[in-house]
Amino acid sequence: MDESSVARILNVNDSEASRCILSRILRHGGFSVDEAVTGQQALDSLDPPPDLIVLDVKLPDISGFEVCRQIKTNPATATIPIVHVSATATSGSDKVQGLDGGADAYLVAPVEPQVLIATVNALLRIRKAESDRDALILKLQGAVRLRDEFLSLASHELKTPLTSLLLHVETVNRRRQAGKPCSDDWLDLKLRQIDKQANRLTTLINQLLETSRISSGRLILDVESVDVTALLQEIVGRFDDELQRAGSTCRLMAPGPIVGRGDRFRLDQIITNLLTNAIKYGNGQPIDVTAAAVGDTVRVTVKDRGIGISSDDQARIFGRFERAISASDYGGFGIGLWIVHEAIAEMGGTVTVTSQLGEGATFEVTLPALVTGG
Repeated sequence: MDESSVARILNVNDSEASRCILSRILRHGGFSVDEAVTGQQALDSLDPPPDLIVLDVKLPDISGFEVCRQIKTNPATATIPIVHVSATATSGSDKVQGLDGGADAYLVAPVEPQVLIATVNALLRIRKAESDRDALILKLQGAVRLRDEFLSLASHELKTPLTSLLLHVETVNRRRQAGKPCSDDWLDLKLRQIDKQANRLTTLINQLLETSRISSGRLILDVESVDVTALLQEIVGRFDDELQRAGSTCRLMAPGPIVGRGDRFRLDQIITNLLTNAIKYGNGQPIDVTAAAVGDTVRVTVKDRGIGISSDDQARIFGRFERAISASDYGGFGIGLWIVHEAIAEMGGTVTVTSQLGEGATFEVTLPALVTGG
């Protein structure tokens, strides 16, 4: 039951006078009331389920005890609180039978209005607390599962470049120990390979550290004057080797200086993440990076012509540890776009994606309070 909604009570009683009295009390207490005259009518009134049932024990077709038993043994309705009410079944053994059969409370008619309302409110509070507890348990179970999956993924992702790095170092050491000559070109190749894997490790570790900072609210911004055009030129230049290895090119379109205020390191991180993804998923096709001043904002887009992202995946790729493609196919933690989203949000900006499968993806970053000029 939503906290802002009115609780719906099902009042089951074959006595018209008793049913009317109880319904009047319940409505006066602020509840919505539906009525049933027989046990079968009550069982037929459980979809959608009421928030609570006030159930007479003596019914003309099925006893209230049996109705209660059927409701409580059905997983779809077992959590509905049931209050037995009876003017005839009032002995201690009747109460024991009702409560042992699943009822949550047992009241003897005539019932004082304050007692009925207080009993109903108490049972609704208990049900809400149980519902909140169950939701929290599911959330915690999901968090534990996500943690375990992430730890497994992280160990694999960190081990891959580390293993490659160690193999290159071992190859160099064995060659030297064996007295074999190591040409400058061969050593240069090995050093580049070692440097590549070391950089990969550094990137992964930095992502883990960034995840911790964002999750704990410790992301600190250093706002300064930033030449966005110059920053984009610097970033694209750093990707020359990676673009060449991917068989791709990157065209930068940022007319004139676009200068504003922002966190230069975070902006660098954001565009670097987006360009990294464009190269990874771009199938070697050309990539466009553009920047333009629009009013008091700057819009930066990174467009690839690769595998694209389905509409279903577009709704979740900015979540932590989410990915549109299997980790076994492309690797990574699945936190790059989450970091982008959170970092932009901290600066008061937004990031959106437009894409279709097989037609590439365009990510647009919009940052406020950045203006053209010096």
